[in-house]
Amino acid sequence: MPVVGGASAKADGADGVINVLNGSFRNTPVEALEARYPVTVTEYAIRAGSGGAGQHRGGCGIVRRYRFDAPTQLYLWLDRSITPAWGLMGGEPGLPPRVEIAGSVNRDDLLKANGILLAAGDRLSIMTGGGGGFGKAA
Repeated sequence: MPVVGGASAKADGADGVINVLNGSFRNTPVEALEARYPVTVTEYAIRAGSGGAGQHRGGCGIVRRYRFDAPTQLYLWLDRSITPAWGLMGGEPGLPPRVEIAGSVNRDDLLKANGILLAAGDRLSIMTGGGGGFGKAA
């Protein structure tokens, strides 16, 4: 699972931080994905509100939305998907990751997949989790 910035005693967590060394969600550039695969990235943004509340807010995760331009087999594995990033000293946890598929397959509970066949025009949304907050919110 990507590592987002949890809050500290002195500052809010960083938004959109991806651990590309050992996370299962890679921050591959949009241009590289679209050049190599039959996919169009329709959104790449900060997942607003995904960081845990607290005196200092946890960092927000990322949203990436894709449209498949040809039939595609989807392989997906988001680690650390059941337990969200926890808060410290009364801070709230961040939101857990979420994956949604719409089109010929409709799923909103999927975090692991092994070769689901998607049709041209199907849409996939991957929302990474947010970091935990620090301290009780005022």
